[in-house]
Amino acid sequence: MTFLPSEKINQPDAIEKEFCELFHKIPKKPLKDDMAKILYIILQADKKDFDGMMKQIKPTFSYGVLESMMVTHFNFKMDEKLKSFVATLCSYPGRILMYLTYLQWVAKQNQMEEITIDFFCKEIFPFGTPDEEFEKEYWDGQKVRSLSGQTVDNLLDYSSARQSIML
Repeated sequence: MTFLPSEKINQPDAIEKEFCELFHKIPKKPLKDDMAKILYIILQADKKDFDGMMKQIKPTFSYGVLESMMVTHFNFKMDEKLKSFVATLCSYPGRILMYLTYLQWVAKQNQMEEITIDFFCKEIFPFGTPDEEFEKEYWDGQKVRSLSGQTVDNLLDYSSARQSIML
């Protein structure tokens, strides 16, 4: 596996160039039936029903990771329906980080402080979400040698490489 050079860590637009612009081009696949049903339920839920769903979603590992990353890594906001869908769609931290990084880039591109589930469905992924097979390739592609050169890190974890996508 080839790793990005450690200099990328301190390059303010490294994540934009090495990940976001590439992730944007990943082929999209329609949601699997179970995810499509979940999305439909979330979209159609009134406030009372959605609040009931959130009682089940908020305690999940994925939702906790998403909430934590939203505080520590990003400065855009998502409506609760979108948070719940992304937390359901992304079952592991790396995938959550990829989606949130990409959504931060979209927010910056569109000068949006908050991304709603409607915008997500109509403008960002109207024909499906990125193909998971390609996601692994892009996850591996953002690996960077640490500054010491002794280990490998995720470029997406470095705020110094994320500056160009922040609002």
